[in-house]
Amino acid sequence: MRSIVHLDADAFFASVEQAADPRLRGKAIAVGGEKRGIIASASYEARKLGIFTPMPTAMARRLCPKLILLPGDFEKYELFSRLMFSYAYNVTPDVEIGSIDEGYFDLTGVRQPPVSIAEKIRNAIRQSLKLPVSEGIGANKLVSQIASKLKKPSAFELVPAGSETAFLAPLEVRWLPGVGPKTASQLNSAGLARIGQVAATPLELLNLLVGRAAPQLRNFSQGFDERPVVPASVPAKSYSEQETFEKDITDEPFLDATLRRMADKLMAKVRADHKSVRTVTVKVRYNDMDEQQAGESLPEPTNLESDIYGKVSALLRKVWERRVSLRMVSLKLSNVYEGTLWGGLRLDASSAQHDAQQRLAVVVDQLRTKYGRSAVLRGHDFILRETTQEPEISGQPAASNRRACNIAVVQRQRLANKLVRSKGAKPHSSPAPELRFQPGSPPKTPQSVSKAARTTFAPLNMHSFYSFLDSTLSVNDIIGLAKKYSLPAIALTDRNNLHGAVEFALAAAEAGIKPIIGAELDWQRQKLCLYAENQRGYTNLCELLSSVPASDPQPGRSSLVPVISESRLAKLSDGLLAVSNAPALARLFSDRFYFAVTHPDQLEKAPRNLPCVVALPVHYESPADRLKYDIVQSIRTLTLLRQPHPEKRQGGDFHFRAPSEIRALFAGHPELLTHSDEIAGRCNFTLRPGRPQFPAYTPPDGSSPAAFLRRLVMEGLRQCYPEGRPLPACANTARGLTRQNLQKQIEEELAIITEVGYEEYFLIMWDILQECRRRGIDWITRGSAADSLACYCLGISGVCPIRFDLYFRRFLNKDRMALNKLPDIDVDFPHDRKDDVVDLIFEKFGAANTAVVGGFSTFQARSAFAEVAKVLGVSDHQVRRITERFPYYSHMGELTEAAAETQECRDLPLKEEPFATALAMGQFLDGFPRHPKMHPCGVVLSRQPMREITPCFISAKGYPTAHLDMDSVEAVGLVKMDILAQGGLATMRDVRQILRDQPGSPKPGSAPVFNLDLLEPWDDPEVWELIASGGARAVHHIESPAMISLCNMCNVRDIDTLIAIVSVIRPGAANESRKLEFARRYQGLSPVRYPHPSLETCLRSTYGLVVYEEHILQMCEAFASLPPGRADILRRALGREKTDVIEQIQTEFFQCAREQGRGEAETAEVWKLITGFRGYAFCKAHSTAYGVEAYQSAWLKRYYPAEFMAAVLTNGKGFYHPLVYILECHRLGIPLLPPSINWPGPEFAVTPESQIRIPVLQVKGLTTRTTERILRERKARPFQSLADFYLRVVPNEDEMNALIRIGAFDIFGATRAAQYWDFKSLAARFADARSSHTTEHAPASPATQLWLLPPGGLDRLSSVPLEEPTRVSRLQAEEELLGYTASGHPLELFPDIAWETYCPVHRLDQFIGQTVITCGMVIEQRIYHQVTGEPMKFITIADHTGIVETELFARTYKSYGLNTIRYRVLEIEASVEPFENGRGYTLRVHRAGKPRNTR
Repeated sequence: MRSIVHLDADAFFASVEQAADPRLRGKAIAVGGEKRGIIASASYEARKLGIFTPMPTAMARRLCPKLILLPGDFEKYELFSRLMFSYAYNVTPDVEIGSIDEGYFDLTGVRQPPVSIAEKIRNAIRQSLKLPVSEGIGANKLVSQIASKLKKPSAFELVPAGSETAFLAPLEVRWLPGVGPKTASQLNSAGLARIGQVAATPLELLNLLVGRAAPQLRNFSQGFDERPVVPASVPAKSYSEQETFEKDITDEPFLDATLRRMADKLMAKVRADHKSVRTVTVKVRYNDMDEQQAGESLPEPTNLESDIYGKVSALLRKVWERRVSLRMVSLKLSNVYEGTLWGGLRLDASSAQHDAQQRLAVVVDQLRTKYGRSAVLRGHDFILRETTQEPEISGQPAASNRRACNIAVVQRQRLANKLVRSKGAKPHSSPAPELRFQPGSPPKTPQSVSKAARTTFAPLNMHSFYSFLDSTLSVNDIIGLAKKYSLPAIALTDRNNLHGAVEFALAAAEAGIKPIIGAELDWQRQKLCLYAENQRGYTNLCELLSSVPASDPQPGRSSLVPVISESRLAKLSDGLLAVSNAPALARLFSDRFYFAVTHPDQLEKAPRNLPCVVALPVHYESPADRLKYDIVQSIRTLTLLRQPHPEKRQGGDFHFRAPSEIRALFAGHPELLTHSDEIAGRCNFTLRPGRPQFPAYTPPDGSSPAAFLRRLVMEGLRQCYPEGRPLPACANTARGLTRQNLQKQIEEELAIITEVGYEEYFLIMWDILQECRRRGIDWITRGSAADSLACYCLGISGVCPIRFDLYFRRFLNKDRMALNKLPDIDVDFPHDRKDDVVDLIFEKFGAANTAVVGGFSTFQARSAFAEVAKVLGVSDHQVRRITERFPYYSHMGELTEAAAETQECRDLPLKEEPFATALAMGQFLDGFPRHPKMHPCGVVLSRQPMREITPCFISAKGYPTAHLDMDSVEAVGLVKMDILAQGGLATMRDVRQILRDQPGSPKPGSAPVFNLDLLEPWDDPEVWELIASGGARAVHHIESPAMISLCNMCNVRDIDTLIAIVSVIRPGAANESRKLEFARRYQGLSPVRYPHPSLETCLRSTYGLVVYEEHILQMCEAFASLPPGRADILRRALGREKTDVIEQIQTEFFQCAREQGRGEAETAEVWKLITGFRGYAFCKAHSTAYGVEAYQSAWLKRYYPAEFMAAVLTNGKGFYHPLVYILECHRLGIPLLPPSINWPGPEFAVTPESQIRIPVLQVKGLTTRTTERILRERKARPFQSLADFYLRVVPNEDEMNALIRIGAFDIFGATRAAQYWDFKSLAARFADARSSHTTEHAPASPATQLWLLPPGGLDRLSSVPLEEPTRVSRLQAEEELLGYTASGHPLELFPDIAWETYCPVHRLDQFIGQTVITCGMVIEQRIYHQVTGEPMKFITIADHTGIVETELFARTYKSYGLNTIRYRVLEIEASVEPFENGRGYTLRVHRAGKPRNTR
């Protein structure tokens, strides 16, 4: 019987440092980190504080400020390793060193007891070297290794011979060699969670699970391991070298050169040993420590590096699969042969060349041995010298160095160009810029231009950021350059689009510069710039740039790039000037073609019969911006910064050149500049603001639109306010309303509509909504349209503007409409019916006159940082690890500041490279358009064909989509309608449908069991109690923590206050002091004060506080008599924070106030109140529509809680993660049922017992094909068994495993382990089922495969002690596959927490004014800034009994903020601070940290 000892040093690097320096013993130390930013080894004292390998250094330092960080001393570690193993060599020669810190030694046959010898070796190492080691002793390598690692550190474990099986049996299967996470998951699903269970499983059954690995796996599980201890042998079996870089590398030529240099060194050793090698292996390590390798064998052995250069380059490209920077590369030469082998004929040319190379290699080896390696250099050595200069040998002739350098530079350039060409890109003539970027660095171009340097030259090939990651210039940057150099005209030629044309034309006109509207098109791999000479040219350009010709729309096809054939170009060339270096195009444009020249040298080959013009492409402002441009190019092409790509401009200059520089460059050819002026003079088309052009509406009764509109409105007025019914109470009390007043207001609104010619607009909206009603599509009209009595009478709006005292001039403003500012009619539809409404509009008005509004996916703070970091080589995992900690700020500047001050980012390496550059460049990119897309809710209509006004591309949904964005379509007069979507309407609709379909209700499809419109006057005390007590979670519009808290603070009991609260919480109106003051004044806890007596009327309903957008208009009118049109412009400027407009109107406001006799001090006070209302805010009509909808939703939640929560979960459009709604179900006592295969969904179903069944389609990882088949097969008939399901749906193995783990087949009665075995048996028996069901409708046909025999051994499965997953394991599987637990409370995932030692949430109100310690899962958190500017944090936590809001003020947040993201469950010590009304409280946190455990 063998006696094998496994020796394993504990925390080796750190332990060596502690052994070498007694002062470090017992202290938290770590090795590494300084250069690489990663912890390589941590002492056990440090591990207790959470330090682990490979943790980023910055995080380790913040977790343990007193951590002692030491650089790695590998010579010292190697010495200690040799000394450590020398003790084993003293007793046996059979020592196998597995790595620097662990190995085996065989004590079989040694005279003394093996246990005694192992103990002596362990004690000797501990006493002499001061190193803690663990030892395991067993009959084989497997058992001894597991024994040494089982109880580290300082473990000493003997496994007596014959007890191997008993020792291994209770251990998890992950301890077995070759069992990784995926195999472990399979074994666990099969009920084989322990090694003993694997050992008891018949071999043929194990073969079902792991295939050919079954015999070895079973032997290991039974304690058998025949692997010998292999002593280190002297002869080399391979030659290898690796290099770990100080900085992560993305430069492919540099990496290739590094590997070639390794090949030089290794082949020199191969030749010195008189060997040859046949196999080449390249290995890389990414910056996230992931490794990849690839190898290839040569036809015959070689000892020449030149024979493997090509292989090395190809293997590097093969193994570098991920778009991530590399930390290490290595080269290994294996399959070693004795001597030099050459299979060629000695008489042929290749043999002669080979002999010459052999002789040259020998001479090079001799020279390098005698004079040093740098005596003879290859081309790749000079690539490396750019980064790392090797020392020159003293006394070496300088001339020789220069000559060698010159030769090598040529070789280097050839090599680099060869590498680039291998990628399909153009060779570059200049090296890429260094990675150094500082935001805001001044351009090298002069700030002022002398008059002598000015010229009339017109740049004709300017690209803005609307070329989408092919330029760093905004439209304003381009206009700024034109102003700076006094250019009379400038062209915008973005690639294949006119997305920026309107913005460019308006900005140029404002600056007094002539805009030239154009575009750069891709035509047969050549560039063609087209410019609109006139209206005809612009129309043709729009048609050319439309991604699919109008004559061939191909509905449903997504396309962004226009299809431009020669015939199409010829047909649409009228009115267009062309500039290109493709002279073949000249015949299509007659005298409107110019040959493009970018350098005087090109004139020699230019056609003599064509006029030439300077057409230098401009993509960035100055040479200093090249790095920015290279980064955006790399983002566009999904490449690393230095990685070549055919679509990247690797070399050349594409910056803006001053006119004087252009004149100097083309000094001998002034006609080229003259032709640019000629083109500018010929282009006389520009885009100007225009009046809205409505599609023609023909009334069905043959009357005029104005007459038909009047008839509809008057009919609606009589229906909404019938004779004999009292007028709305609010109106009677507030304004003494009479029917004459109603008639007066409706006449005034109709007069304004008629005067500005907007009758058709209202009729179009009315017609669309009438069709929606016929198709069963619900809606609510929110926004200022609900202010209008005419809209209410037409049925467009559903809230009475009289009852809610809405200000119709916010909507119908004659001054605003005279400026062609269309009044918004914003309509919300159920989120799953929005596309149906868009289809309806296309049906009504035709694709030729209809389009979706264009838009752009823009870089935001997180995405900008993430994309730049990826270009710089950071892995996706590392990027996510950082960005998930960033607060949700919309602007990068805010993010940069927040990242520096928030505690969540405290341990992030944001000041280290490449993260510092990513953050800085991300700030520059913030707001840049990334790619075009369809606007989420805008649709435009036109009386004339849409493509005469704007090009259209086909969106991913198949809709024609305008190149112009929301602002641009309005500027050119297109009618925009906002078709908005929300989840609240869908939730209410689905609740009604659930109630219709329930047993005992009226027959399915009958009328609703209730009418939400009949809830007026919204006075149900049960509903108000739910809202005021904090129970509105999941209620649309009022479910956020801030809304719930404010409703509680106000003890809201009426609809008008709820409406005000909906607006108070908006950013424009909200700050903590205003919310508190509103709550106090509403409840009479604070007196109502008005800034000025004139403002009492408009601010009475909000207790003297500015809450609604209308208040801006009303205050300007009541206090200063500012014209309504100017007040509305001020409102819009405050919403968009346009400082220049606000300052302009401030002067007008003060002047108007003086004319009203107002004093300067009171005017300044009112102005301060008005301008304090900045940012996004609601108008009162908007809040009213949402407030009424919120009440209706709350009513449903109060009286139909299970149906309501099921509908919320089905639609998935709430404020919170689904986990929060699961917690709310638990709080409400609504049982949840896990997925079951015969209830696939997609809806969450409500059982007759008011339980909610989670649908199968919620399981993550199911493919679209499988979900479609599940729904189709289930609709046909229920599934009868697991086998029935498998054969009808044919899912893949991962899908089947997921469904078993989630319990989808529990309905059939078998245990989950048995289910898994059934599945594996089916998969083996019907192996060809998948191939026989490749067609979409082919039915399952198990009968055709019944001849297959079932695998042997299934009858013996009952003897295997299968282990079912524990309850916690089931809950963990549910969380993994659903995102939340289904069969239990989410907090059951944490059974080790001592929940009984904490104050439960539902008892906190018993400790008002006291300090408590509670504990809960963090379910929501947000950062807020105090008045002092310091950050604080709000956290919502949940335990088994409820949910509560907590506050971490600045000092507490600074101390414990990091813990709020470090621990998913948080222990909190806090004061219970009551609201003033005594109805609620909040927790003011003093301490937050890790919760207590039961053990």
